[in-house]
Amino acid sequence: MKTTTTTQTTHYEIQKKRRESLLDEWKGYHKNVLKRRDVVMHDVPSRRIRSGVYAGYDGDRPTAAAERVLRPLPVSAGNPNELARSATAALQRLVAAGALHSPDVTAPLVTAHPAYATRGKVATLRFDLFDDSGRSSALVRVYEDRSLLATLGSPQAFAIGTHSATVRWPVPRQLRSRRLSFCVVASDPAGNRSRPACAPFLRVG
Repeated sequence: MKTTTTTQTTHYEIQKKRRESLLDEWKGYHKNVLKRRDVVMHDVPSRRIRSGVYAGYDGDRPTAAAERVLRPLPVSAGNPNELARSATAALQRLVAAGALHSPDVTAPLVTAHPAYATRGKVATLRFDLFDDSGRSSALVRVYEDRSLLATLGSPQAFAIGTHSATVRWPVPRQLRSRRLSFCVVASDPAGNRSRPACAPFLRVG
């Protein structure tokens, strides 16, 4: 005699209910470590988005404060759940200790581009500047055969990210040499100064 058992619940429905129960369980583990107001958002015009990073100005370099907080912390990585709990505990301790708020120690980065000049006219000097503080400025020096010829300031407060800038220089009518160059040094309010970025004048008329 053959016996057949039927049910109104399909295998798909059983698996779906199981996944929903697991999702509800994971929601119970959810804990807010950071709040929206803790992250400063900045416009990124090149990507048409707003971006924010919760970190110190020294980026991903470990600081002494962070090392002191994390050194005694045990890390459990036996399974994904233990690893996630260890990472959450580490971040909570860093936040509580204020170890993620570090001083600005990163200097701006500058790239100077070759220029052209004509005696008695205004030359445009171009350079690119990357900064993570949003408050840097640049100083441009023009040299003639390694002798300082002019000093030009760029008081612009460059926004966070990489930006192009120009400085106009009135070229003297009389020059002793056509071997001209200019160098750019950028600095931020924390006192970090970039290395001089120099470029030649390819043509002097």
